[in-house]
Amino acid sequence: GARNEIFAMKPAPIQVSYMGFPGTTGATYIDYLVTDEFVSPLQYAHIYSEKIVHLPHCYFVNDYKQVCFYELVMEKLG
Repeated sequence: GARNEIFAMKPAPIQVSYMGFPGTTGATYIDYLVTDEFVSPLQYAHIYSEKIVHLPHCYFVNDYKQVCFYELVMEKLG
């Protein structure tokens, strides 16, 4: 759903990724990552291909109401 093949063609002069993925895309065609200081601390900015932009007073919220469609069994996972 991210449509990275479109972003790779650089249709906009500045391209920004939001917190849909909790880490760097590693893509040279994404200029900025809008995130928070908990998910993407500035001490790790050197490993991101994007420039980090922190939203103040924010935390990347997860949706814990979604249900897993299958049972995770340790024996099956190895």
